[in-house]
Amino acid sequence: MKNEIIEKLNYFSRHKVPFVALLSYDTSQDDVVCALDEADKFAIKFKLNLTTKNDKSDLDYDFQTFPIDFKTYQKSFNKVIEYMKSGDVYLLNLCFKTGVKTSLTLDEIYERSNANLVLKFKDSFVCFSPEIFITIQNDKITTHPMKGTIDAKIKNAKKILLDDEKEFSEQAMVTDLMRNDLSMVASGVRVDKFRYFSKVETKKGSIFQTSTEISGALRDEFLHNYGDIFHKILPAGSISGTPKILACEIIKECELAKRGFYTGVFVYFDGTSLKSWVLIRFIEHDGKNLAFKTGGGITVQSDVRKEYDEMLEKAYLTF
Repeated sequence: MKNEIIEKLNYFSRHKVPFVALLSYDTSQDDVVCALDEADKFAIKFKLNLTTKNDKSDLDYDFQTFPIDFKTYQKSFNKVIEYMKSGDVYLLNLCFKTGVKTSLTLDEIYERSNANLVLKFKDSFVCFSPEIFITIQNDKITTHPMKGTIDAKIKNAKKILLDDEKEFSEQAMVTDLMRNDLSMVASGVRVDKFRYFSKVETKKGSIFQTSTEISGALRDEFLHNYGDIFHKILPAGSISGTPKILACEIIKECELAKRGFYTGVFVYFDGTSLKSWVLIRFIEHDGKNLAFKTGGGITVQSDVRKEYDEMLEKAYLTF
């Protein structure tokens, strides 16, 4: 994050000015912070807490996906596993583009999508994220790292996901990482709920996902300096890895392109409380083509075919 972005976030939070912010994963020159009443000026459109079925969900449309080939994915996956076998990194989120051909426009996707956050930025991308990053209310900070996905149609799907050793290990590691991250800005950090379920509706059917809730009490120096908080704890642990600094270096080596705003965060402050989301479930337009950006957490226990298939499963629409 650039200093001017940090200071602007601090100014708005200190003076209780409602604002929104778009903070990228790796293109800080593109970050945006503005007063809430100026969001339209910056071409930021968003809807919050839309988790019910859209009455326009029966729209007829063409939608085809064109993922990277398995061998390309496997090459990067194997690099990550070698780093893990050497003890350099223990958890890493690996992401790639999946090309899309559709009769839908970004505006149509935005209007019909349902999620905790539905966001459109310029004619650049639409995000319909189920993953809350941090919330701040009454000087309490909370985070909800999300790990683990399974088709809800599978018999005993919840039990299968809970019993999966790789998924348990992944959630345990990201929980430990986020506890450490929150401890940089808060005291009394604790795990409130470990591996709770949420259900997400997609065009292909329902999926279950597991998350963990972690909270703490903000330390005095961070009470009204939200820019300093984001500077300390970004990028989100659930979409980077542990140890975080080295994981981010390996991501840069193994992925094929910059992430941009994908896996960054969107921040909404109403003057009293703050809420933010990790920018996943993300479809962008690069000026010529549409593409999903998706990925998943890798551990030394990961199966390359399962991880590839999970990456493809996440290229979905919610209608």
